[in-house]
Amino acid sequence: MALCTLLQLHRDKEGWPKDVFSYTVDHKVRPESQQEARLVGEWTTKMGMFTIMHAIELISGFQHRILKLREAWGNVGKHGKLETLLRNARMKVLLEQAEADNVDTILTGHHQDDQYETVLLRLARGSTIIGLGGIPSSRGCFFRPQLDYSKVCHLPTSLFCLF
Repeated sequence: MALCTLLQLHRDKEGWPKDVFSYTVDHKVRPESQQEARLVGEWTTKMGMFTIMHAIELISGFQHRILKLREAWGNVGKHGKLETLLRNARMKVLLEQAEADNVDTILTGHHQDDQYETVLLRLARGSTIIGLGGIPSSRGCFFRPQLDYSKVCHLPTSLFCLF
């Protein structure tokens, strides 16, 4: 949501970007995931975005799509293995949908707290120094513009706040 807010503010001020897709990935790991994905769609709609779940045509402005992973994840063992499998499946479905929508840049909502968590988990697992570098700010078409900001950002409320 914070990333959508930032893009909306940027678009209103700079006139860019014209067409933006908001993708929510429903991992189908928890029973409530489908409802949560729909709720995100409702929130983005209230932010002045359009919610489109299965449309093909492009509409100027923000568009929300719920992407569902094809695999079943209920019986995957270790937590770390599940996280890796989900991340890889999520990246795959995002890349496929972005290609279908002619999107060449994917911005993710990773923030500084995610960075800390990643480094600490890798440290606990005995990662090498390269692994302790954390989440890269970009890789391929993926960019993470919020990595320098905490989940709770202390900016003037007249500007915006990430939460």
